[in-house]
Amino acid sequence: MKMKFPKHLEISLSTTTILRTLKEEDVHILFTLTDANRFYLKQWLPWLDTCQTPEGSLRFIQGRLIAQEKNEGITFGIWEDGLLVGVISYLVINWEEGSTCIGYWISKLTQGRGITSLATQTLVTFAFRTLGLRRLTIDCAQENLKSRAIPERLGMKLSSRPPKKENLYGQWIDHITYVAEASTWPY
Repeated sequence: MKMKFPKHLEISLSTTTILRTLKEEDVHILFTLTDANRFYLKQWLPWLDTCQTPEGSLRFIQGRLIAQEKNEGITFGIWEDGLLVGVISYLVINWEEGSTCIGYWISKLTQGRGITSLATQTLVTFAFRTLGLRRLTIDCAQENLKSRAIPERLGMKLSSRPPKKENLYGQWIDHITYVAEASTWPY
């Protein structure tokens, strides 16, 4: 089943936390959050040098809106008490294969409260139960133990260990890929 994403989509995680598709109007909020977490995020995410100004955040949002319009992916802001605290995405959806991959990041100050785990669990369940996908992966830098803890906590299976998968500011780093299958997803 190939679902056409609505222009604006909101998914409630709790009484205080929602996932909402990013809009161009969110550019300054997203840039401020990214900039405030730049040093922390740069340990694991290779795109921060392309986001040095609000225009970089705008290009990101516009690119993700194009992917959403083409039904190839969708990006949500993670909002807690009305404040943007992170981002989570179906990075690429392959409707023919029934698969997608999830990417996420959250502000350093918001970590450790289960928000990213809940957001990830919700999007995996949504991918299987609503979108009708059959397989989902999450790629994490091998040394990023906090990011790896999320798919592990959700019971996702270690699928592969791609060596030297990502160029992180001139250093090639190893990744770990986790997989979930709709047929065995417990949530």
